[in-house]
Amino acid sequence: MTTAQLSQYLETAVDLEKAVFLQARRLAQYKEEIQALDRAARRPAPAPPEAAPVAPVPKPPMEPLREILGKTLLGFLLSLAAVTGISVLTLGPARGWMTGAIGGVLLGCILAIVAYLKAVRASSFRWRTYHLLMENYQLIHGTYGLRREKSQAELEARQKAYPDLLRRHQERVTQALQRKQALEDALPQLTQQLADSKAARAAHYAQDVLFPKYRTFVLVCSLCELVQSGRCATLEGPQGAYQQLEAELQAGWILTDWNQILRQGDRLQTRQFLLCTALQEAPAPSL
Repeated sequence: MTTAQLSQYLETAVDLEKAVFLQARRLAQYKEEIQALDRAARRPAPAPPEAAPVAPVPKPPMEPLREILGKTLLGFLLSLAAVTGISVLTLGPARGWMTGAIGGVLLGCILAIVAYLKAVRASSFRWRTYHLLMENYQLIHGTYGLRREKSQAELEARQKAYPDLLRRHQERVTQALQRKQALEDALPQLTQQLADSKAARAAHYAQDVLFPKYRTFVLVCSLCELVQSGRCATLEGPQGAYQQLEAELQAGWILTDWNQILRQGDRLQTRQFLLCTALQEAPAPSL
């Protein structure tokens, strides 16, 4: 095989590898976009605006007089009953009733006073708290209800804008579904094109001109550059393209890791020109 024939063979191999690469890349992009469009189409519609919950009116505590008298009387009666019962059990019915009654009255009075003071303090605290809550409630919902009026105005504005918001959401869903359907319709044709390109590539490599180790997109591009630039006239031999390519691979001049290739991009232009050109030709997924 002459140098010109070898150059033509490698150039065809580069074109086939590029076609497979670009078609596979576009197919993957279509599938990713279909998944993203499916998620966008299933996104729930915005909920209609609702008024903010209104704070309940604070409930007043129990009337202080009823509470104080109730606790005082309860403490007195419990003390009287307890002391009288203990006296009857220890001193007998005859003496126990009188002693228990006197002791119960005295203890009941003491406990009644204690209960009265605690009830007054607790009632006073609850009423102060209640008055503070009422002042805050009136400030928000009463005479100075500016906040309530503002919330009502904002609610009316959201309710007025809601139909347009819902319409835009439905338009986005419709567009996503249409775009998804278009991509799904294009998938079979693109899949067939990729299969045909792979079959053509396999038939081209079946001529056994190129050693199987070098039948990759990156290495074929590098071999084609070596031959077409005149640096090498053959593939085999000490001065062949295989030998030169292996030397550049060991020196790190040729990258084969796709993550590094895609990350460095234009900086590989001087070392892997054909490969960079093919990557720049990769189109965005469109129909």
